[in-house]
Amino acid sequence: MNTNLRQRAEDVLDTNPELTPVLPTSDLQKLIHELQVHQVELEVQNEELRLAQSELALSRDAYAELYDFAPLGYMTLDRHGSIQEANHGAAALLGVERRALTGRKLSDFVQHDAQDAWFLMRRQMLLSDEQQTLELALYQQDNSPLIARLDIRPFFGAAPEPWRAMVTMIDISAQKFAEHALQAAHDNQERLIETRTAELQKSERRLRQMSGKLATAEDDERRRIAEGLHDDVAQLLAACSLMLGAAAKADDSEQRNAIVDDIDGYLREAGEKVRSLSFELASATLYRLGLRDALNERCETMNAQHESQFTLTAGPPIEKMDKPTATALLRATRELLLNVVRHAGVREARVSLTLDGDDVLLAVEDSGHGFPIQEDGQPDVGQRLGLFSIEARLLAVGGKMQIESTPGAGTRVTIRVPMKPRNMANDEGRDL
Repeated sequence: MNTNLRQRAEDVLDTNPELTPVLPTSDLQKLIHELQVHQVELEVQNEELRLAQSELALSRDAYAELYDFAPLGYMTLDRHGSIQEANHGAAALLGVERRALTGRKLSDFVQHDAQDAWFLMRRQMLLSDEQQTLELALYQQDNSPLIARLDIRPFFGAAPEPWRAMVTMIDISAQKFAEHALQAAHDNQERLIETRTAELQKSERRLRQMSGKLATAEDDERRRIAEGLHDDVAQLLAACSLMLGAAAKADDSEQRNAIVDDIDGYLREAGEKVRSLSFELASATLYRLGLRDALNERCETMNAQHESQFTLTAGPPIEKMDKPTATALLRATRELLLNVVRHAGVREARVSLTLDGDDVLLAVEDSGHGFPIQEDGQPDVGQRLGLFSIEARLLAVGGKMQIESTPGAGTRVTIRVPMKPRNMANDEGRDL
């Protein structure tokens, strides 16, 4: 290489005699040596530059591949919001071919309701070089909704484009839809809780009303029994007491025997009154034979008292029924039959007792006057039917009552109770 340099110098001097050096030969040789050294340095620097360019090209290709095929959407915007560059991820999110994105405004994909938010963000980006984050509602090319999170990093470069913004776009549609669904479920749960709370409060108010009605009905029942004891039994016993005094003073045995016969009649009558009142309080038949026979006895007793035609239709005796439930059904039947006597305008009714799975169904049906039913299923007849006291007793044993009635077409009252309510104590351990 040094020989070539010297030969070239000699060729130049031979060709151009006027360039014959005025320097001594030794100086010229020294100059040539320095040039040779400088040439070697340049060649080394050139090789290093070539290697650096090769590494730079590899880095550029790797960056381009990372940028283009990243799973996130990347794009570069100018100060007007136009897309200068975009990778395949951004094109896939927006549903547009990559080459078709260049030059389009990002606002073309922003939903109408989100345009103001995007405009304010652009203004803020132009005034600050800090990274901004925005959740933006977008449209894809096919008008499918897309909710994206934009991480925007503005930076100031050199002319001809002194301002640009690097945008990272992440699809958060599924997350937002899940949040909306969760919020909707939460709101629905809140409404359900409010509805249930209102229903519970309504039930509590109704329970208080029924408790008051029940207390009134029980007071009336006690008063009626007390009046029966005072007006009938007490009067008969008082008459017997007076007659015993008269018998003690009678001189004639025939007269004394006659008084004793009268006393015996009064005592028999008083016994019948006491047995009748005892039957009102608790049926011995219910405890000995069961609910079916107690209901049949109730119908026969009321038929004798009110000249009515109450009939019972029932299957075999119902087993495994606890006493509180059977007592509640028996008292409900008595109250419903009294309602027929007092308000239906007829003296006929049909009582049925059947099983429906684990529930007992008791129905009392008549063809009397009937009455209107309100929208909530309750009778529009005030307190005179005595149904509140029945419902309160049924509530204590887990029962329900349904009333069907039409003015002029009769009434049917159906009672449903579980055969043995859970957590219900069984008196004396005997089922009815």
